[in-house]
Amino acid sequence: MVRPVPRVKDQLSDNITLPHIVQLLLTFDPVLVEKASSLLTSVMTDNPRMRTLHHTGVFYFVLMYNGSNVLPIARFLKLTHMQQAVCNEDVSFKVLIIII
Repeated sequence: MVRPVPRVKDQLSDNITLPHIVQLLLTFDPVLVEKASSLLTSVMTDNPRMRTLHHTGVFYFVLMYNGSNVLPIARFLKLTHMQQAVCNEDVSFKVLIIII
């Protein structure tokens, strides 16, 4: 990032506000899910907190949605695909246990 994150994006993506936005996906209301996924796409574009987004459970909630208006969700998944941090410590620990 060359520039700092705008204050609105920073406040919407902090650890207090972001889980509440993500929980809007659990309402299964088509309009609310569409607007929440569009907001998440806007907030997470060029955001350094993108790597820890999976801690909110957003991917589980998005994949649980069974509505027909999935275009905003698809845009969100396209944006976040392959940009999540993977914790390799757990994987190496499990492999170590299996080897022993």
